Amino acid sequence: MTRSRNCGGEASRRRYGTIPKVLVCLTILATLGATEASAAGSTGEPEVYSLWTFCDHGYAIHGFTADNVSKEYDAYFEAQIEHPRHGNYIRSYVPAGSSRSSTLHTNSTSVPELTLDLEITWLEADNGNDLVRRFEMQAPAISCPDDNTYPAQSVYFLPPGASDPNEAQSPEELNDMPFWRIEGPTRYETAEDNAYNTFPDGAQTILIANGDVAADQLSGAPLGRALRAPILLQPSSYENELHPSIVRAVENLGARQVVILGGNAAVSRGTQDLLERSGLRVARIAGTTRYETAVSIAWELISASGAFASGVSLADGGNFTDAITAAGASDEDPLLLTYGAESNQLPAEVLEFLQHFESTIENVRAVGRAAANVSEQAATAAIAESEVIVRARPFETSIATAQANLAENGGMVQRILVASADEFPDALSAGVSVDSTSGDILIVASDSDMDNMQALIDFLKLYGNPDAQVVAVGGTSAVSDALATAIADNVAASAPSS
Repeated sequence: MTRSRNCGGEASRRRYGTIPKVLVCLTILATLGATEASAAGSTGEPEVYSLWTFCDHGYAIHGFTADNVSKEYDAYFEAQIEHPRHGNYIRSYVPAGSSRSSTLHTNSTSVPELTLDLEITWLEADNGNDLVRRFEMQAPAISCPDDNTYPAQSVYFLPPGASDPNEAQSPEELNDMPFWRIEGPTRYETAEDNAYNTFPDGAQTILIANGDVAADQLSGAPLGRALRAPILLQPSSYENELHPSIVRAVENLGARQVVILGGNAAVSRGTQDLLERSGLRVARIAGTTRYETAVSIAWELISASGAFASGVSLADGGNFTDAITAAGASDEDPLLLTYGAESNQLPAEVLEFLQHFESTIENVRAVGRAAANVSEQAATAAIAESEVIVRARPFETSIATAQANLAENGGMVQRILVASADEFPDALSAGVSVDSTSGDILIVASDSDMDNMQALIDFLKLYGNPDAQVVAVGGTSAVSDALATAIADNVAASAPSS
C-alpha cells in the first residue's frame, strides 16, 4: 500500500485513519550484492526499507515501507513477527520503481523488542526465476499510554551495515502520495493484498468467487463481514488448480474453512475437490440463477449473524456498480438482486424471501434505477419502509448511498475506499473491508469523474473530515493516481458546515 503523507507525520491507523503521534521511525539502506544490484537496475544502488513503530488508540503498531528501485522487475515485500503473543504477517506487492507501505498490528498496549523476518522477492529477475533476499530487523520495544502523547520523531537513515540509531545520518522525510493503495499485479493479488490488510490477525474462513464475471458473488460482501472472511478470486480457466493467490492466502491467514460463492460454472468442481483434499472444510452457496444465489447467500448471512434481517438492500443483478455500492453500504443486511431497468417485477425467489421476513424487515433500500422500479413492490411484500437512491453516475450513486449511511449512523467519514467503476473485482473484495458503522465508505469512480466532483464536495460539507484516509483499491489502471489524489485533496480541504 502506498503510504499517506510521510513517515514522520501521519501513517496508518488500525483502520487507516489518523495516527495521533509517531514514536519511532527508522530507515535501513541495505547495499545489494552483484545479483541483487542487477535486479535493482543499477550496480550499487540501495534498496530502501523503512520500519516505524507507533501508538494508535493505545495499541502498538509496526509499519513498513519497501522502495523497489528496480525499473524493470516487480517485487513482493513480506514482513513477519515471530513471537508467541505478538506474531503477525503482512505481504505487499511493490511494482517496479514504486514504494509501498503496510502495517502489522500487535493488539497490545505494550510489546517487547521484537525480531522481524523480512523478505523481498523480485519477480523473474534471475534469468526468468524469482530472486529472493531475506534479512532481519529489530523493532524497538514500545509501551503506549492511553493518551498517546509521544513526541513525533524524525526519519533516520542508517548507513549500510549500521544497526544502532546513534549511527544515523541527518534526518529526512519520505514524501508519498496523499493516499494509500492496495494493489497486486492482477485482480487476484489485489484481492489477496486486501485480505491481509483487512484481516491482519488472520481469518478462519475465506470466500472464493469467480474473478472473471460479475454474477453470483455480487451479494458476498455482507456475508464476508459477518464471517470476518475476505473474498478471494479464482479464474474461470483454473478448473483443476488453485490460483497461487488463494494458496498463499489460505496459509498466511490460517484459514480452515472455505465458502464458495456460486455454482460449478462459476467456481469449478475441480477447485472444490482441491480445497477439500488440502484439508479445508468447504461449503458452497449456489442457486440456478444469480438471483437465487443471492437469496441463498442471504439465508446463510442470517445464520452467520444469528439475527433475522431488519433491513434489505436491492440492486440490479446486471449492473455491478449498483450492486457493489449497495453491498458495501449494507453492513450485515442482505443484498438481493433485481432484473434490469426494463423490468418492473421482482424475481420470484426475492419476492418470496421478502414475504417470509415481513415481520422483521423494517426498511428496503433500493440502489439504482432498476431497483427503484420494484422498490414499491418490495416494500409492500415486506410490509416495510422504502428508501430509494438513484443518481446519474455510479460515482454519485455511491456517494449518496454513503451519505444515507452516515445520516443514519452519525459521525463523520473516517475512511474512503475508492474502487473502479469500470471493472468489478477490486470493488468486490473492497466491500468486505467497509465498516459503515465506523465511518467507512466505498466510492466507485472513473477518471471522467474528475471533471465533476460536486457530489463529493457537497457530501464533504456535511460529513467531511480532513483527517480521513483515502485508500485506492487496485492498480493505477483501475484507480489512477490523478483520480485518487483529486479525491484525497478534496477530503484534506473539507470542513463540515457548522
